[in-house]
Parts: sequence; C-alpha cells; structure tokens
Amino acid sequence: MRISLVALVFIGIVLQLSTWAGQRDPAALRVLAEEVMALDDASGKAAIAQLREAGPAGLDALFTIHAAGIRALQDGKTSSALAQLRAAIESVSGQRDCHASHLYWFTDFTQARAAARESGKPILSLRLLGRLDEEFSCANSRFFRTTLYANEEIAAYLRDHFILHWKSVRPVPKITIDFGDGRVVQRTITGNSIHYALDAEGTVIDALPGLYTPRAFLDWLKKTGRVAQAAGNLKEPTRAKFLSEYHTERRRVVERDWRNDLRAIGARPVALTADAAALSAGPALWAATALVRACVTRSSVALSCAA
Repeated sequence: MRISLVALVFIGIVLQLSTWAGQRDPAALRVLAEEVMALDDASGKAAIAQLREAGPAGLDALFTIHAAGIRALQDGKTSSALAQLRAAIESVSGQRDCHASHLYWFTDFTQARAAARESGKPILSLRLLGRLDEEFSCANSRFFRTTLYANEEIAAYLRDHFILHWKSVRPVPKITIDFGDGRVVQRTITGNSIHYALDAEGTVIDALPGLYTPRAFLDWLKKTGRVAQAAGNLKEPTRAKFLSEYHTERRRVVERDWRNDLRAIGARPVALTADAAALSAGPALWAATALVRACVTRSSVALSCAA
C-alpha cells in the first residue's frame, strides 16, 4: 500500500495527539507499518521515524503487519525485500538483529525514564562500545544480540518486565587486516559492557558486567527486577536499609559461588577482598567490585584451562 507524504504527515499529527493523551492509535500505526517498505523514499523514511517515535507500540505494529517476512528472516532467508524490511525493523527498534528479539530500545535516557514512570517497570540500561544498532559493535554486545536477546524466554521477559535503554560509551576499537592482494578486512578487536538495573526513577539498583549464560542472565534479570520494583515503592530510610541488605546478601552469594568455582577446578582458594575505599562506601559498591573481580578472574581461569 502506498500513501502520500501529506497523508503520512497527517497520520503523524494523529499519533502525536494520541501520544499526548497517553495512547497510540493502532490503526494509524498499522498504516505506517505498511509504508516502511518504501524505505528509499521520503514517505518510507517518515513512516520509520514516526514508528520509532511511537515506541514499543510502533515496533509491535511492524511485527504484526510483516509477520511473514519476519519469519522468513528468522529462518535465514534473504532477498532485497527482506533486507529492506530488516533495515526498517532495526531503525525502529534501535537494535541490530531485532527480527530475532522483538525488543525496543530507547537511546534517550530521559524518554526511557518517562516510559518507566508511566509503566511502573524498572529500566535495563546497557553501556557498550560502539552502537547496538550496528553490526560491528563490541564483541560483548554481539554476543548479547545473538545469544541473550534472541533467546525466546529472555526476550519475552525483557518485553514484559523492563524498559530497555542503551548508551555507547565510546567507539569500538577496530583492526584492519590488509592481505596485500587487494583484500582488506576490518573487524572489532575487543568487547566491554555492563548491564545496569535501575528503578523507574533511574536510580541504579544493581549491575552485571561482562558475559553470562542465558540462564544466569535471566536469573539476574528476575532477581534484580523484583528488587528494583520493591525499592521503588519504599521511602527513606527503609529503602536504604532494604538495598543495603540486598547487596550484603549479594556479596555473600558472590563469595560462595567464587569458592565453589575454584573448588570445581581444583584451584587454590583466593579471597575476594575489597579495598578500604570500597568497604567505606558500603556493601553495594563492595558487591559490585567483588563481582567485577570475580568475572575477570573467572575469565582468566577459563582461558588457562583451555590453553
């Protein structure tokens, strides 16, 4: 279906008015979803921009209207039309490989916080090297896209329980390999990332650095999501006491898991000690510091065992 740019502008006005009223017109979103396949002209780009502005509802409209094409993408099929559809989905969602995850990501934290306040959901904020909507973001985020966010159970939980946000900390380092025969390959050479769980007001509740298995990641999401929502309903000083007790327990669990991991590989026990500054800042920072050290050392142990 093709519609004029003037009609798209009118639909945009209707959507803006419905957004101010706290609603989004499903019929108008479906019309825009039809039009995104005109990606190379002004009307297609305008439709994509308006679906992006509509938030998760705009992405849902795309998945409804183009369900057959999305299934084809998920099955690994290729064509120029499917490439066009994939580009539109990724532009609306803010995530590369969104056809596999159906996740909408805010890139403006103010907007993410407003959505969290409206919905009562906590925020999951990813900090990464590069951009989540590009193929060659950092190695960690490529793992997230293909193994975590594409996991059906994880994706469903994120859609139902979190407002999603990502921020690029800096460009991802890249290396160029020249084969000397006209062939040149450019790839990223590192990965660094952290997921922050925040309450609906944008206050950090917990953090998960590095890479984890889908099961460990989902378990963390469920636990921190519940804590973030509970903390959001508390007033000071009850809230501070609640979070202190949570992080004290987190520290105990990190230490226990660390000992069990070392015991499993027959390694000598190593204490996860914190420096004076971390200890004086309270259990929340201590737990985060211990978790980072555990992640780094676990990676080193895994590499040593594989060597």
